[in-house]
Amino acid sequence: MAHAHSNLIVHRDIKPSNVLVRNDGQVKLLDFGIAKLLEGEGHLVAATITREGGGALTPEYAAPEQVTGDAVTTATDVYGLGVLLYVLLTGQHPPAEGCFHRGLIKAIVDVEPPRASSAVAQGETEGKPSRLVQKDAPRRGS
Repeated sequence: MAHAHSNLIVHRDIKPSNVLVRNDGQVKLLDFGIAKLLEGEGHLVAATITREGGGALTPEYAAPEQVTGDAVTTATDVYGLGVLLYVLLTGQHPPAEGCFHRGLIKAIVDVEPPRASSAVAQGETEGKPSRLVQKDAPRRGS
């Protein structure tokens, strides 16, 4: 991500399926299909979401400026990386889980997610297993 940003490219779709961790531990960012080159003062022109819950983004990992159609910057990718790390650490998504379309957009823009440590503690007291750790899940390509 730092290399892309240093070349004035914003990825705009940081999510688990766009991150590859190689066997040697090196992390690679994949799928620059909706990436954009920054213009002017390091800002993109405002993005347009063409339909409710649609557009060139993954709503669950989108930054507030993406879901509201405002201009995006490299901070947009940093926000997406933060959401990805939150999910990896807690096994939960920061906005209210189960929200779709308008509810998800409202949660992204208006709701302060719980601290990761609080989310993990709450999951442990409620007996929720992490959705990300599945010991018996088949591996991709097997």
